[in-house]
Amino acid sequence: MSRGLDTGQGFTLIEVVLAVAILAFGIVGVIHAYGISVRALSAEQKVMDAIFLLGEKMADVELESLMKDGVVSGVSRGEFGGFDGVGWNVKVSPLMVYSKDDGSLEESGLSEVTVTVYGLKDALRGHRFSLFTYIKSRDVNSSSG
Repeated sequence: MSRGLDTGQGFTLIEVVLAVAILAFGIVGVIHAYGISVRALSAEQKVMDAIFLLGEKMADVELESLMKDGVVSGVSRGEFGGFDGVGWNVKVSPLMVYSKDDGSLEESGLSEVTVTVYGLKDALRGHRFSLFTYIKSRDVNSSSG
């Protein structure tokens, strides 16, 4: 009984090389997709941080208004310490209403407070997130009646 080299069992070299090449392309695709998902997750984390900071800044403004019995019209700006590249803007403007008597505009005793958080660099550059609320004005001379 002699055994020949061509017994019909196993794979040829071409088949093995082709299978390894297909496997390599598949692995490269998976690694590339993983890299994209890591970058997207990092960007989403920065967005979530900005939204958290927005709520925190609004809470600061509301607490200050309670402690000082209202808000004063104006604009203030700053950056968050510890969060590089994230700034904030607070705009307080009086809320005007129409008078029941003559239909003219008059101050209501409330102010519209808008807090905006914006990105200065990286994934947040160009993004803005805003909240607004109405808070009692301190700079209005209202008569009780």
